Amino acid sequence: MTKFLNSLEDTDPTGVFSSTGKVATYAPIFPRTTYVPWSGGCTIDPEVDLKAFRDVPKPAVRHGKNAHEWQDYAKTQGFSAEWITSLEGLESPGPEGQNFTRFSTTVNGTGDFDLKLLADDCAWAYLDGQRVALQGMQKTYSDSYPVRLRGTHKLDIIVYDGGGTGGLMYSLDTRPQTTGVAAKK
Repeated sequence: MTKFLNSLEDTDPTGVFSSTGKVATYAPIFPRTTYVPWSGGCTIDPEVDLKAFRDVPKPAVRHGKNAHEWQDYAKTQGFSAEWITSLEGLESPGPEGQNFTRFSTTVNGTGDFDLKLLADDCAWAYLDGQRVALQGMQKTYSDSYPVRLRGTHKLDIIVYDGGGTGGLMYSLDTRPQTTGVAAKK
């Protein structure tokens, strides 16, 4: 089994890197106009890109593994991680609660991994600025996206929330057929 390290914090003993408070986040950006219906923000490409987030990043707020109503069902599908947000609470700010947030961290490893996302509502994941995953409105709680790591990479996730509760959880997990070995700190 491949083991890998997040360059900000060691992974748990299983070799899984997942959403924690050590992930950086940025202040939410509100859409230019309110989406009607709210799902209009869930598009192939987000209204904002990674460069749009210009404030000073801060640590994501950790809410635990039982904070969001979707987490219990995700656990039955083999996906468990902490729910994180860019603000203290779970409620989504902005007009009609609509906003885009960015989460960012550095990962360091070698091999093939599975990235899982569960965002309220849509998410786009990028590795070194290239999109590697898009979680649309149809959540299965078990979708995974193959990611190949060769050294140190930047993992960014943009989340669009259409109102109500916001945030996300994610994990980067070793694939059974992986033969790589992670870099040591």
